[in-house]
Amino acid sequence: MSSRPRVLVFQPLFTPGAPLDYRMLGFQFWLADQFTAVGLEGASALFAKPDAASRELVASTPPTDDDIRRALVDHAARFGVLTTFAVQGSRPHLELARLYRARRGHPLRLLERWRFTADSDHLPTMAHALFVAMAPRFGLELQPSTWQQLFDTHDPVVAGNFFTALGCHVSCDQGFAVDQPDVALHATLTAVAAGMRPAIDLLPALVTSLRTSGSAGRDLLRAAVDEAARLVVAAPPSWQPMLAEYGLTRPGLPN
Repeated sequence: MSSRPRVLVFQPLFTPGAPLDYRMLGFQFWLADQFTAVGLEGASALFAKPDAASRELVASTPPTDDDIRRALVDHAARFGVLTTFAVQGSRPHLELARLYRARRGHPLRLLERWRFTADSDHLPTMAHALFVAMAPRFGLELQPSTWQQLFDTHDPVVAGNFFTALGCHVSCDQGFAVDQPDVALHATLTAVAAGMRPAIDLLPALVTSLRTSGSAGRDLLRAAVDEAARLVVAAPPSWQPMLAEYGLTRPGLPN
């Protein structure tokens, strides 16, 4: 077993009746990735509809303490993060984040909670603020940073698009097909066009996960890959297998 503490980030809770928003899932997966990047072991937990013919994500009612503790023990996670969003129109807003600790044979312990006011800024700002706020709880001393540095963009819309793409990718990667793959691809391409490095790195994985989950057909994916190649001055080496798979390797592209 890894000696690094495992942090399990749960699928966000949100306003009852609101549609599932992949930006919120992207927020979840981004947090898990950041925990891993600073030396912890980030992981994520999604809620699936039971007894469905195909795997389908659902909004969850608030889990009980026993539910949270059981999930943490089952995932061998020492810590758990649960976020709650308010969805107003098309804009999800982070309201509350809770950090839990669980140990086998001990009751669940709520370590801390953070509340975010309605005038808090956009999702990338809130994600960065929450990550920085949690760090001391793990004994971490982070280097000073801004959300712009972590997302490699100054445009909150582009960073939000990255959340959409990341949410769709990891959902597909975990076996949940998405019903609007064109939205995920468009979100990624706008971030690629802006030169956002995390989106450029994500594209090949997103294309693969959309294909393997059955979310997108070859023609749609090939068109997106072709457009991506047009948006960059030179395709990065990590794109070469993807370009070759769709027959888009061109003279002048690095090998």
